[in-house]
Parts: sequence; C-alpha cells; structure tokens
Amino acid sequence: MYLGKKQTERLIFAAWLVYAAATLGRLSYSAAMVKIISELSISNSQAGAVLTAFAIVYGTGQLVNGILCRFYNCTIVVPAVMTVSAAVTIALPFTASPALMAVLWAVNGAAQSVLWSLIIRTLSLYVRKESIGHAVVVISTTTAVGTTAAYALSAIFVAVDAWRLTFIIAGVLCVASGIVWAEVLSKLGKPAKQTAMAVTGKKNKPSLGRYFLAMFVFMCFAAFFNGFVRDGVNSWMPKLISESFGVNESLSIILTLILPLFSVFGAVMARKTYFLIKNQGILLLLFFGLASTVLYIEYIIFPFKLLIVTVVIFVLVACSMAAVNNVVASIFPLDNRDYFDSGLSAGILDTMCYVGSSVAGSLIGFTSEAHGWRAVILVLAAFSALCSLISAMFSFVRSKEHI
Repeated sequence: MYLGKKQTERLIFAAWLVYAAATLGRLSYSAAMVKIISELSISNSQAGAVLTAFAIVYGTGQLVNGILCRFYNCTIVVPAVMTVSAAVTIALPFTASPALMAVLWAVNGAAQSVLWSLIIRTLSLYVRKESIGHAVVVISTTTAVGTTAAYALSAIFVAVDAWRLTFIIAGVLCVASGIVWAEVLSKLGKPAKQTAMAVTGKKNKPSLGRYFLAMFVFMCFAAFFNGFVRDGVNSWMPKLISESFGVNESLSIILTLILPLFSVFGAVMARKTYFLIKNQGILLLLFFGLASTVLYIEYIIFPFKLLIVTVVIFVLVACSMAAVNNVVASIFPLDNRDYFDSGLSAGILDTMCYVGSSVAGSLIGFTSEAHGWRAVILVLAAFSALCSLISAMFSFVRSKEHI
C-alpha cells in the first residue's frame, strides 16, 4: 500500500535523517584531512588512498546492494549498517597507520553502500507518485546538510585541537538515526508493488527499452564525471586553499563550509529546472557546462591568488555538481520506478559516482604533488568539459532519433 500524508512525511524524515547522518560520518575524514595530514605527517597520496579505499568498496557495494536490496528487511538492515558505520567512524581518528585507516574506511564504505539503493527503493514502494517530487527535493538536501555539519564541526574542533570529536559525534548520530528509522518502519504496512503493467495497464510501452537503455548508459557516464568533479572539489578544497593561499587549517575548512551551504540550492534547482526542460541530457549539459567554464576561468586566474574569486568559483562548481547528482541519483531512478527497479538503478548510478570519486581521490593527490594545484584545476575543468560534450551529443542524438 501507499502511505497517507502523515506517514509519508515520517518516512521521508527518517530517510533524510539516516542519510544526513551517514553523510556526516563518511565526510568526517575528508573534513579533517588537512589536520590529519599535518598531525600524522602523512603525504597527500597516503591521505588520498584512504578516500580511494572507501570509494572503491562503497562503489562496488552499491552495485551489489542495488541488485540484492529487494531481498533485504529494511527495518533491520539500515540500523545494523549504521551501527557498523558508527563503530569504524569512531575508531578511525585513534589510528596512526595510514594502511589501517584505509582498511577501517573501506569497512565504512561497505556498510554505507547498503543505504542509498535501499532508501530509494523504500521510498519508491511506499510514496505516492504525487509526493515523489517532494521526496526527491527533501532527500537531495541530505548531502548538503551532512557536508555542512562535517566541515562545521571539523573547523570548530580543529581550532581547539580536538578534531577527533567530529568522528565521535558522527558515530553517535549514525546510531541514533538508525533507531529512528527502525521505529518509523516498524509501524508501516506492506508496500505497494510497482510494475509497468500495474501502472499503465499495458504489457509493454513502445520504444521504452531503447530509450531507457540509452538514457541509463548516458547517466552512468554522467555519474562517473559527477563523482570525480564533486569529490575532487569537496575533499581537496581545504588542502588547496591552505597550501596555495597560506590560510591556516581551521580557516580553510571554514571557507569550505560555503560549498555545502550553497550546494543545496543546486539540488533544488535541478528539480525545478527539470519541470521546465523535461530533458535530462540538456539539463546535465547546462550544469556540466557551467562547471567547466568557471573552472577554466579559475585555471587562468589562479596565479594571481584571488582567494575570494576562487571560493566563489568553487561554490558555483559545487552547486552544479549537486544539481547533477540530484538528476542522476534521485530524479532518474524515482521517475522511472514503474519500468525499472529503483533500488537497482540508484545502486548502479551511485556506484558510478563513487568510481569517479575513487579515481579523484588518488589522481588529485598525485597530481597536486607532481604538478601543483593549478594542474588539478585543469584536470577538473577537462573532466567537466568532457561530460558537457557527451551530454550535448546524447541530447542531439535523442532529438534526431526521438528516443
């Protein structure tokens, strides 16, 4: 069955709380990475390897769990994986070995990889079609809220030399949100079963297979580039600002807070713009095009060390990537829930995001050490431009073939 309005709001809130807490947990390392590098005397490459370990396991897990999530008891599984995530999140800051950090963060990746596809599938089964748009907008804010919390707490605790508290608070919130989820889900009935035939009354929809396959492959490319550019900016901006502009560690983290605060507007803008354009290819072309343009501008002006301009440019990139992520990971799976399992499509697309993220973690760390931060900006601009080109090509072919 589909839920009534009150139960729908409770479910959306529980989903929002779980994923916001999970985001806080997994970004606690990225937010404190500048401090970890300096305090533990590890290299950028070693620090990046921890991010890569998480991203590889998380991405692989997304694919596996996207396939298997239909068999999970979501009432039990979500609290269980949040508890595991909490345990390793609290343990990591008390570890001095980069190798052990990578192992712990890989375990965190395995636990958190269950969440997105299972949450999206749960929403698709319980939430009525007229409420899906609202659910997408609400859930799209979780990344911004979790990221803001991670960087705000990290900035505060780094300033008072107590950076490990960020990880402890994140762990406690992960457990608490899991309990809330279990309480809400335990009071729901059996979900509605979604099939194309049940919704349309037809066995098949003409040209649906061709359109969906083409769109899905395109979304996989977009997800990869989104993960690379998004996490490249979010994870490495504090280090870039600290090294390139002579800003202390705490202030560099505070400046980075601006990114998630504004990225929520990008997530909301994606849904609003989609209502007007109704073409996801053109939508991604616009957002990737904006990111590549401003990044090339930053590449040109970077030698002049204009801190405020640099921050503004990265804000625009963060907004663009938040919009892209909303299209890829939320709008597409939920809008196509009647034709393809939303948990599976969300899992595959989020896997591609974290494949991009894993590549960014190591490549940017290596590039910054070998060629400097200006070269990193050029790499980010090139990746954004490449996906803009792919988006333009797909939109053109789609208009010609009418798929």
